[in-house]
Amino acid sequence: MKKIILTLSLLGLIATMQSCNKNETSTTKIDFTKSYEDAASALASAQKNYAEALASNDPVKIETAKKQLEEAQTKYETAKNTYVTNGGEAKTEYENILTSSKETLEKTKETATNLGSSTVAETSEKVSSTIEKVDAKVATEKAKVNTAIEDTKTSIKQTNENLKKTAEDAKKTTADNINKTKQDLKNLLNQQ
Repeated sequence: MKKIILTLSLLGLIATMQSCNKNETSTTKIDFTKSYEDAASALASAQKNYAEALASNDPVKIETAKKQLEEAQTKYETAKNTYVTNGGEAKTEYENILTSSKETLEKTKETATNLGSSTVAETSEKVSSTIEKVDAKVATEKAKVNTAIEDTKTSIKQTNENLKKTAEDAKKTTADNINKTKQDLKNLLNQQ
C-alpha cells in the first residue's frame, strides 16, 4: 500500500511539474509578444516625434528626436529577433514602420548634409564680406591716422620754425637794443 501511495504521489508530482513547465513556456511566449509589440509601438511613437521635431526646425529637438528614433529602431530589431527566434512571426505593419523610419532618417541625413554644405558656404561668404568690410574700415582709419600724423608733423615743424624766427628776432632786437644803448652812452659821454 505504501508503494501505491508513493507511486501516486510521484505521478502527481510529475504531472504538477509538467503543468508548471507548460505555464512557464506560454508565459515566456506572451512576454516576447508583448515586448515585440511594445517595441513596435515605441518605434511608431519615436517616428512621429521625429517628424514633429523636423517641422519645428529646432536643431536641439531634431537631434534629441533623432537619437530616440535610432534607439527605438535598435530596440525594435532586438525585440523582433527574440520574438522570431522563439516562434513568433514579424508583422508586416511593424516592418513597414521600421523601413519608413530608416528612410526618414536617411532623407533627413542627406538634407542635413546639403543644408550643412550650403550653410558653410553662406557662412564663408559672410565671413569674407565681414573681413573685407573690416579691412576697408581699418584702411580708412589708418589713412586718417597717417593724415593726422602728417598734419601734426607739419604743425610741429611750423611751430619750430616760428620759435626759431622768434628767437632770432629776439636776439636781433636784443643786439640792436644793446648797440643803441652803447651808442647812446657814447654820445652821452662825448657830450660831457
